[in-house]
Amino acid sequence: MTSSRLLAITISRFKSIYEATRVEFGLMTVFLGKNNSGKSTITQALLLLKQTLELSRVETTLHLDGYVSTNSLREIISGWPDGDERIEGPTFSLEWSSWVDVNSALEISGSPDISTLADRAEIPWITSALSGRVQIFTRIDLGYSDIRGKVSLDYVELRSSLTNDLSNQATLSAAVKLTKGEDGKYECRWNGQVAKKMEVSFHHFIPSLSIDRRNVGPRDRQRSFANAFNILFAQPLDSLEGLLKGFSYLSSTRGLPPPFYPPALSGGDDLGMSGEFAPQLLYAHQADLVHYLLPNFEDINAPSQFREKPLAEAINEVLGGLGIDTPLSIHEIEKVGFRLMFGRATLSHVGRGLTYLLPIVQLGLFSDPLRFKKVTEEAMPSRATENRLCAFEEPESHLHPKVQSRLASWFVALSRAGRQVIVETHSDHLVRRLRVLIAQASPNSEIETWLSENIRIVSVNQIDGKTSIETTRIHRDGGLEIWPADFMDAAVKGEQEIYYAAMDKEEESTNHSDGAIVHEDEDEPDANH
Repeated sequence: MTSSRLLAITISRFKSIYEATRVEFGLMTVFLGKNNSGKSTITQALLLLKQTLELSRVETTLHLDGYVSTNSLREIISGWPDGDERIEGPTFSLEWSSWVDVNSALEISGSPDISTLADRAEIPWITSALSGRVQIFTRIDLGYSDIRGKVSLDYVELRSSLTNDLSNQATLSAAVKLTKGEDGKYECRWNGQVAKKMEVSFHHFIPSLSIDRRNVGPRDRQRSFANAFNILFAQPLDSLEGLLKGFSYLSSTRGLPPPFYPPALSGGDDLGMSGEFAPQLLYAHQADLVHYLLPNFEDINAPSQFREKPLAEAINEVLGGLGIDTPLSIHEIEKVGFRLMFGRATLSHVGRGLTYLLPIVQLGLFSDPLRFKKVTEEAMPSRATENRLCAFEEPESHLHPKVQSRLASWFVALSRAGRQVIVETHSDHLVRRLRVLIAQASPNSEIETWLSENIRIVSVNQIDGKTSIETTRIHRDGGLEIWPADFMDAAVKGEQEIYYAAMDKEEESTNHSDGAIVHEDEDEPDANH
């Protein structure tokens, strides 16, 4: 569970993204684009960082085997560059917001003198932020290279601000750059000043700064820098680590379900990239509480209902709302395991659509930031600061158009209840439904405002092997600021072609049935008769 929210990622020299490309995230973000346009590259960047943080060897700054697998860094550098020495590699910049407990940070620093800290670390606002929590916006820039086949983290830069404008130097609380020297050690610069007494360490790519307080006086500027790091960066970096490690991703592939499952032999809460562990997790946690908002799938203006239910009951309720009438049940098989049943049929004997839909619903429920805890409606996820990041690749696969459309309402409900949702889709039905929802929302209502402010449509295109990205929002009338190429216009063009082809047929039929007698050439009457 984390109090952070991902705001944006900037990527360069990673696979098909050559130039620095910024992607802005809402509470719900939808990626659209043609096949092989680069949509998956964005989530793969997040997965690459996630798999690095999950590795037990903390000295590894970028792990190349896991959700994203490659033999070397060069294989995922844009253009597959050649060379024997140093090759400049990908860069990743993450922006996020988090809440910082200032008092806790000051205690870790030994309760320093506030006026000295405010003056020497150049954070004057700290004097008025000594009680409660402060929302801080943070950015981390990571620059990698390949040096003779080995991954090198060349630099890390951190920025902190009280405003969501991390590119504006005037509003920054601090900018810290850590640059790797030829000796492998990192030089620290705090707001451009070299801080030689600062000790730099890493947990993978997450930096930590400290200072030997026995040899540095309380009024030394670098000591103030170390204290300021605990306030500005320590807790936000912890939140970023929690956000990335808790990131759940579900691909569009599914294996054929077996007739029965053995119970899970180990713990964990990962459904697997293809949902392969979903049945065991459902079996293990079927009676545990999850919290969610159940939308009215027909009327966006009807209030969503807060739910606190056991996981198995919640899955059936959501499936019913999506249009699946047959209930799911779990049948024990003594000394063997269990079966998942839809009605009287096992999961292996129902349509492929259900095997694809079940992990989607389960992942959404399982991403509950208050999972397995009993809470009151006042503490429901939509009123909390916690968020869990979850992504769905082509969730429409094998689904009826009506179910695809209703998935839009379900993803909105998830996004309003403590989940930050990413969807990569080719479904016109899903996106069109999002547009319908905001168009049908009552003017100036809370739900209309939420939909217009929190949904991002990201159009991904590729030209000559290079990916470009445009981010847009849905207008309150359902229109889009930027119309994704060859996407939603395909259905409109199809309808137009049908209409005009039918008109041509009708005109042709009329011309041949205007009352005149039409003769074939061989039946033409002789003029002399």
